[in-house]
Amino acid sequence: MKTPKRKRASTTAKAEPETSGAAVADAADVSLAPSEMAPSEPAPQPALAAEVATTAVAEIAPAATAAAEPVIVLAANCSVKDAASLKTSLCAVAKEPVAVTLDARALERIDTATMQLLCAFVRDRIGRNQRVTWQGESKALRDAAHLLGVRALLGFEDANGVAA
Repeated sequence: MKTPKRKRASTTAKAEPETSGAAVADAADVSLAPSEMAPSEPAPQPALAAEVATTAVAEIAPAATAAAEPVIVLAANCSVKDAASLKTSLCAVAKEPVAVTLDARALERIDTATMQLLCAFVRDRIGRNQRVTWQGESKALRDAAHLLGVRALLGFEDANGVAA
């Protein structure tokens, strides 16, 4: 048994480019004069600066003197999408002759890509007889190092902040 073919409903809108704000208002059946239309600039977002500050992956804390140890502050969420900026921060201090401190106090989440980056950084520094010091405790970092079997490489053999 054949079923009758149905006609598809189609819209018969013309594809003409709109050239003015009045045309947009007319198309939307809104009776606004061009002078009453809202400006096309986006509204300012004051919270954006606060969000950017909290989503930074790593921050190099300023050193008080030239001989002071550089400190890399890890962000709360270190993921693969932010690994490039963390790599940039780590590369900036990789060849420092003094110990580099990694501050993990704020760290709440970390993924395998970031762990690989930290392992490579620590291994590189140890290979050049340069120290890496860990500051603060992070359960997420400790658990990830344990699961991946890199506690010794990162220098986590001691319970408290340790140096590799």
